[in-house]
Amino acid sequence: MKEATGDANMTIVTVIIIAAIVAIGTPIIINMMNNMSEKTSCLNDGSKYWDEAAGQCVDVRPGTTNNG
Repeated sequence: MKEATGDANMTIVTVIIIAAIVAIGTPIIINMMNNMSEKTSCLNDGSKYWDEAAGQCVDVRPGTTNNG
């Protein structure tokens, strides 16, 4: 009986650790996916590039302003 209680406690600890990892990792992954989507849509235009310092899409066509 004592061994079964230890196994149950270890299962609970494992579930809590997995839940903590998921709770921490999910916002990080969602943020990375949103950033990648924004950069990809900028680069797919062909006449723009992503300026890391400014954090925005910059138009490089002649006669245009850098309004992202």
